[in-house]
Amino acid sequence: MKKGFIILALFVLGAIPGLADAAVHYVRAGASGNGTDWTNAMGNLPATLVRGDTYYIAAGSYGGYTFDDAVAGSTYIYIKKATAANHGTNTGWNSAYAGTATFANLKFARGYYDLDGAVGGGPGSWTSGHGFKITSAASGTGKLITVDNVTGIRLRHAEIYFNNLVGASSTTASGDLIYAVSGGSDILVQYCWLHDSARTIFYPITWSNITFEFNRMERNGVNWTSGNHSEIFSSRQVSNVTVRYNYILDWKSTGGLMFGGVVSSAAQSLSKNLYIYGNIFEWTKNWGNTANNGAIGSWSHSWMGIQTARIYNNTFVNINDSSPSDAGSIFPIGNLSDVVVQNNIFYNTNPRAIGGSHNYNWFNSGNHGESGAQVGSTSPFVNYSGKDYRLASPTLKVNALASPFNLDMLGNTRGQDGNWDRGAYEFGGTSTVRPVPTIPTGLTVQ
Repeated sequence: MKKGFIILALFVLGAIPGLADAAVHYVRAGASGNGTDWTNAMGNLPATLVRGDTYYIAAGSYGGYTFDDAVAGSTYIYIKKATAANHGTNTGWNSAYAGTATFANLKFARGYYDLDGAVGGGPGSWTSGHGFKITSAASGTGKLITVDNVTGIRLRHAEIYFNNLVGASSTTASGDLIYAVSGGSDILVQYCWLHDSARTIFYPITWSNITFEFNRMERNGVNWTSGNHSEIFSSRQVSNVTVRYNYILDWKSTGGLMFGGVVSSAAQSLSKNLYIYGNIFEWTKNWGNTANNGAIGSWSHSWMGIQTARIYNNTFVNINDSSPSDAGSIFPIGNLSDVVVQNNIFYNTNPRAIGGSHNYNWFNSGNHGESGAQVGSTSPFVNYSGKDYRLASPTLKVNALASPFNLDMLGNTRGQDGNWDRGAYEFGGTSTVRPVPTIPTGLTVQ
């Protein structure tokens, strides 16, 4: 009987593509082996990668790379940062290999790749500890990561930035961090620090199934002019978009998270099914007369529209260039259908306009016409000056929402004390466990 079970198990493994023959390879900068272990590691990713296989990457610098391997159904290729806790074989392993691995410009010409830096990012380590760095000093020009019309891209635990723009006050460059204007589906960006783009952080056109979670995104648009618009997101004709549990700072030019139709169209085109919840939005300084389409917004073109958007339990802090200001507005312009904005906190942020249906938000300046608004004159936070935006006390109660909106970014379940709070954090939670992300599809056994 036991033999029969073993034969059956082998048959099942063999019937699933990529399971039976998945292998592990080892890559270490400066090495020249065949990749069988750390002693015999390859010096770089080979020109051809194998579907279903895992490539462990040691600390070092690896230059740019184009991912263009033929797809095999939905079988992924796994590029994983080696860590002290997870590095495959111990043969030839050295603790120095657990440092940061740095790549230059990347291009995804085919789909189903999982780049996982393994460590760093998210609450408590927004700007530190990332296993991968993806960066370029090409004067902030071009596209740091280009994603063609593909399906299935995962970027995790990486710092992604133009390193020559850090601290810059101006530039003539117009580079983007993630450039995805050819359409596609299923992109996940998770536990990353994306910063210092000359133009946009993320530029998708005709994409579906986008998830950004537990990222810190900041300082887009170092070069912003009337002729060179910039946004954190410049999203055109996208659908099924989730932006949750992120820390979003210091956007300039057009605005923060922008959604609309294609750049020019004879027929109306929409961005739809947008779910933006549990985030912190903040300006660290007064950026002046900029971001006039809002912290979350659209464009006024007649062919562009927003259909079905939910803006729940976010915290907006210090977003003022005047009072009231469109920099902190939510969809101040645009063609809107089925937009709901509720349970958010606006502190030292006086939005001129909130588009769609809105109620149960917290303001420190007026109730903005909301019957269920909460208006306070003092900070609701544990430590406003120290940027600890957890709640010092419960807010007024609001109606509970269904899953997946029932967790905050620290993994606390909302409303367990009988009071569903406003803002990005639920009051009184003690959990430091981050919510478990949606289980991705197409996994293979390693």
